[in-house]
Amino acid sequence: MEKTYRIYVSEIPEPESKEKEGTTLRTLMRVGIPIFVAPVTGKVAGEIEKTDFKNGHLVFVTANTGNQHFIMRAVKVEGKDRSGKVVFVRELAGRYLHGGRHKKFMVAVPKKECVKINHLDIEVSSDRLSMNERVDVTPRLCSP
Repeated sequence: MEKTYRIYVSEIPEPESKEKEGTTLRTLMRVGIPIFVAPVTGKVAGEIEKTDFKNGHLVFVTANTGNQHFIMRAVKVEGKDRSGKVVFVRELAGRYLHGGRHKKFMVAVPKKECVKINHLDIEVSSDRLSMNERVDVTPRLCSP
């Protein structure tokens, strides 16, 4: 499995020689730098799992099934009608996904768009791989 570390660099404040008059603002910088040490035999793999759509909410989990991290650059959900026309789009923020880890996403689909949707396409694009999944939708799944 890939080893992960984070090095923090913090600014050390200079001592104040005298009191300042009035309102002052002091800022200090602290930066975290991620470090990744790849395994001897690296494997980048992932999948979308545990998809569920009910009560107008899509829930899905992205899983890193490999032993190295990847960065989810774009997580996109598109709802399409029977003709394939896009009637709903939602873009979500992604992040690092370390080997063996999961990230859960939830997307609310407003009822007026939901009843038009035939299926939802989930697309996850990362710096190293792409994942896709399709979830069929029926109007009865749009309401509690």
